[in-house]
Amino acid sequence: MIKRKGNFPRPSGLKRTTGILRASRGIPKSGTKPKKKRSFIQKWTLKKADEQFSLFIRHRDGKCVRCGVTKENDQLQNSHFWGRIWKGTRYDPENCDTLCATCHYWGDSKRGIVAWEEEKQGAYMRFKLNQLGRERYDAMELRAHADTKNDKEVLKCRQFLALQEYEGKPKYLSTSDVDTDANVK
Repeated sequence: MIKRKGNFPRPSGLKRTTGILRASRGIPKSGTKPKKKRSFIQKWTLKKADEQFSLFIRHRDGKCVRCGVTKENDQLQNSHFWGRIWKGTRYDPENCDTLCATCHYWGDSKRGIVAWEEEKQGAYMRFKLNQLGRERYDAMELRAHADTKNDKEVLKCRQFLALQEYEGKPKYLSTSDVDTDANVK
């Protein structure tokens, strides 16, 4: 060990500990345990969960629930009635529907279609009430406004998707992989 006085530059690889410099690598701290190696679990981010959940919803519906367009004719999208910012319903299958890009965002004045993103309190709301019924709609609204964390919702999404079958499901997403994660209610 080297004792140093003054403000001289510290040689690389040395760490300051109460006035004494010691090599930062190779000298274990007393009383520390070696880290256990964890089994590999594919880390999911919000982006990954969003991509897989969107694939599931589009596979579930298979066509635009508003105008009936299939994926051969137009690009299908996953529409959230309560937007993705509402974490409690971000990965809720009752909150999501498959829409073509025209019905979802653009609209079409020639066909008299107003985009549902513009109609959350009008036509889209009436559709969801008809689809779910008042009781399930109200329950979904309560879930939307519940205070929850993103990482908890991503885990719930991953556990839900592990039990589903859909086109484009990654091979690593299996029930045995997800069962090792913490249980989420």
